[in-house]
Amino acid sequence: MCCKYQIQTCQSADIQLLVLQMIVKMKKARKEMAENEYERKIAKFIMEVGNADLDDEEEQIYDAFTNTKGFKIIQIKDLIGLFNLLKIIANNSDFGSKHILIKHYGIKKDSVTAREIVQMAQIVKSVEPVPDVNDKTGKRHVYELWKNNIRYRVVIDVNKKSKSGVLISFYTNRK
Repeated sequence: MCCKYQIQTCQSADIQLLVLQMIVKMKKARKEMAENEYERKIAKFIMEVGNADLDDEEEQIYDAFTNTKGFKIIQIKDLIGLFNLLKIIANNSDFGSKHILIKHYGIKKDSVTAREIVQMAQIVKSVEPVPDVNDKTGKRHVYELWKNNIRYRVVIDVNKKSKSGVLISFYTNRK
């Protein structure tokens, strides 16, 4: 009886180990697929912008969205002077350029185009922000603009002391 139990325990441990190894392999494959998707979106973004004539501000945003590591800080002053510097973080899928490219660029729902992305500073500079109702810290502000029946929303986490902001998201109400 004791030997059967040891054999069953050994087999059970082997199965558990195999399952864990499969889970690790699946997570690695999913991460690689996500990185490939991100790189594909950057390439599409670069092609869509093409040889467009960009002003200095748009060029800085373009550079931030084609950068895959770290962050870029660009000078943008919002309409009411909450911040002068905007940090665009590149390597986080929860916010910043990677988030926007993966979640809102080149899809149907809430989509933004490459041209709209490079022009997002115009929204920040032209409308008054409102606090993000979903943010409990009170730091996030939403810059919302309606144009041609499309609602554009830029979400920025604002640090009032340092007069700086971090780009969280940019999306529309397209269906």
